[in-house]
Amino acid sequence: MKNYRPATGNFYDQKAKVWCQYVADSFWYEKQFRDFVSYFRPGARVLDIGCAWGIHIPLFLGVGSKLKYEGLDISRGMLKTARAHFPQMTFHRADVFDF
Repeated sequence: MKNYRPATGNFYDQKAKVWCQYVADSFWYEKQFRDFVSYFRPGARVLDIGCAWGIHIPLFLGVGSKLKYEGLDISRGMLKTARAHFPQMTFHRADVFDF
């Protein structure tokens, strides 16, 4: 089962520069995100599995600011961009099956 892991990380590393250039409006999902946040107490920890370059972090900085965000991704390239854009956030490089 572990054979896919290096290939998956490499695939996203190769695509990171191109995909991270696209600007996506995560606020398109603000209503759904507000519903999501309502299930948590302030200070609750949330792990964003497959966080990529941090596409949803603006929602966590705004509507979800009372939650403790941590991002998880297998791609070094995606995390490099996420850390550059959101240095105040915590990110982990790992496979979800090992975390």
